[in-house]
Amino acid sequence: MWSALAYLSQHFDLGPEILRKAREIVLNPAPVAEEGNQEVGLGYMEYVGLIASAQHDIELAQAIGDKVLASVSAVQSDSDVATVISILLVASAVFEDDDAWVEWIENQLAEVAMRLPAGDLSGIFLRYLHEIKKVVKLNMGVLSRAEAFAASAV
Repeated sequence: MWSALAYLSQHFDLGPEILRKAREIVLNPAPVAEEGNQEVGLGYMEYVGLIASAQHDIELAQAIGDKVLASVSAVQSDSDVATVISILLVASAVFEDDDAWVEWIENQLAEVAMRLPAGDLSGIFLRYLHEIKKVVKLNMGVLSRAEAFAASAV
């Protein structure tokens, strides 16, 4: 459903009712994973991020950010860390103004760095931040706080 809606959002105005429903679904707490199956379960959120960006829905992007941040403590693997970063970057495309984008993504990534379990996962997160630095204007200082928090947790 989410992939189809993401596709349609690129071509049509989904309207306020569908976007409101999407925000509600995103903000609903996920069912608790069974013991031994603690997967983060955020795969569909990249599609929702595409919807938010295509529809210029900042409220939906914020709901995505809130959901991702609430799930960070369940991150257990390199791929989970990559998924969290990817979702936030896709959702951040909703911001057309550079200053608004910088403020939002800086806060989101700093929160991820603070909420990630210390140790190897923080090191993985730090490595991803170094890769992102290659494509972001360094004078924006977007990654500084997130890097500092992640480095202190390695």
